[in-house]
Amino acid sequence: MLQRYKIRLLSPLGTDLMSDSIFGHFCWGLRYLEGERFLGDFLGAFGRGRRAPVLFSSAFPEGTIPRPELPHPERSAVMAFARQKAGDDRLSLLKEIEKARAILSRRYISLADWQDLKGRVSWTSILAGRRRDDADGDPKQDEEIAYSNVISRRTGTVSEEGGLFARTRFWYRGNGGLHLYVAINDPTLFSVTERVLLEYIPATGFGADKSVGMGRLSVEKDESFDPSVFDCPSANARLLLSMTAFDGLERYESYYRLKTKYGRLGGGFASASPTGGEPRPFKKPILMYEPGAVIVTVDPPDTADLLRGVHTDARICHCGVPLSIPFRWDREA
Repeated sequence: MLQRYKIRLLSPLGTDLMSDSIFGHFCWGLRYLEGERFLGDFLGAFGRGRRAPVLFSSAFPEGTIPRPELPHPERSAVMAFARQKAGDDRLSLLKEIEKARAILSRRYISLADWQDLKGRVSWTSILAGRRRDDADGDPKQDEEIAYSNVISRRTGTVSEEGGLFARTRFWYRGNGGLHLYVAINDPTLFSVTERVLLEYIPATGFGADKSVGMGRLSVEKDESFDPSVFDCPSANARLLLSMTAFDGLERYESYYRLKTKYGRLGGGFASASPTGGEPRPFKKPILMYEPGAVIVTVDPPDTADLLRGVHTDARICHCGVPLSIPFRWDREA
């Protein structure tokens, strides 16, 4: 069952609300609320042809989803479309070309536009179906780098060598409203999923530097959400709403942006090794599709397994199994 949650940022974030990071926080919530064995059973339920018990999207600006990463149209096609809109007026033609370029660079599409387009998605339909608020562009994410001093615990003064470090923090303009989609395929996990999302994560914070006030947020279930808004009976492709990487992904025809993730362990593993001793918090780098990637298939790829072997401790894994929604890609338009 697909559900939606509303997130409000109460402080800047030190870690973006990406699906794999949310999954990691969710796993620590299971560990602390239900115990080690419960978490082990949950992680063991992935793969071998079974639907993933719980999947998360990344969090998107409220009222939007990622724009599909379709192959960009030829320049001649954009020019022809602009001429059709502008007629013979040269100034109008230049304005239409700039509008088209702006739309081609968008990372998000409104849910209202998606409802109009999902049955026949193409660059022609995206350009033709743009709404009057196009000038606003994508929701704006502010980012800043803050520098701090390293204080010696022995002297209480700034360290002479390596005494400066940077923190990146960011937030969305306005009220910081975000939407998070969650697919719960195992009905026995409904209750604990809501406890983790509505209680554990708001109480403990999210991501880097939450001990110094970053990553504070509120989460509430969106009772008005109707999952049927994403139905598309004529679908021939799927839009991925999550960070994606799994064994077998290469078999799909796909279109995507890539991001290298340098995963870091959280919870108790951030301060001590999973097997005891000095902490080993870093996972191996993972190359992943960003949300908005398109794979040409009718069936959701939610039976894939978690990524294993991403850390020196074999028990540790990484979630690259995507939550996806169907649409029809019209290649001819």
